[in-house]
Amino acid sequence: VVHLVENSEDFLIGSLYISFDFMIGLPLEQDFESAFNLRKRPCISISNEAMQNLLEYFTFIVKQYNRAEQPYRDTIIKGLVFSLLAEFTAIYKSNTADRNITTTRQEELTNQFLKLLIEHHKEERSVSFYANKLYVTRKHLSATVKQVTGRTVLDWIHAVFITTTKTLLKNSSKTIAEISEELNFS
Repeated sequence: VVHLVENSEDFLIGSLYISFDFMIGLPLEQDFESAFNLRKRPCISISNEAMQNLLEYFTFIVKQYNRAEQPYRDTIIKGLVFSLLAEFTAIYKSNTADRNITTTRQEELTNQFLKLLIEHHKEERSVSFYANKLYVTRKHLSATVKQVTGRTVLDWIHAVFITTTKTLLKNSSKTIAEISEELNFS
C-alpha cells in the first residue's frame, strides 16, 4: 500500500505490478538478508546515472508489455524484469554497504530457515526437520518466523513447494510422475 503524503515539483513515480506467478522460473538470488535490509531501509539516495538506468529498464519493460502482437512478449519481459531486479539489487547494495544495518537474532534465524528451506524443500516439508537443523524448538521457530515475516513456517514450506511444483510443471518436459518423484510426493 502506497500513500503519498507530500511531493515536490520534480517528483516522479512509476510502478510495475508483477504477479508472483509471473516471477516463477526467474533465476533470482536467495539473498534474504538484503530483503530484510530493504524493509528496514526502503529509501536510498542514488546517482542520476543509476536513476537513468532504472528508468530506461522501466520504460523498455512498459514498451514491451504494450507489444501484444509479439509472440515472445512474456519471455522478453521476464528477462527484462530479471535484469531490472539485478540492477536494482546492485545499486541498493552499493548504497547500503557502508551503512551498518543491524540484524536481529530473530531475523538471522528466519534467514537461516529460508536458506534451509530453499535447499531442502524438495525432500522435507515438516516444521520439525527445519527446527532440528537450526537447534530450536518447533514452537520457537514458528513464532520467530511469524514475527519477522508475518507468515508461518508451514505457510513458507507450502509456498516454496507450490512455487517449485508450478515451475517444474510450466518449464519442464518431465512428466507429472517424474515431477512427483523429484519432489518426493507420492
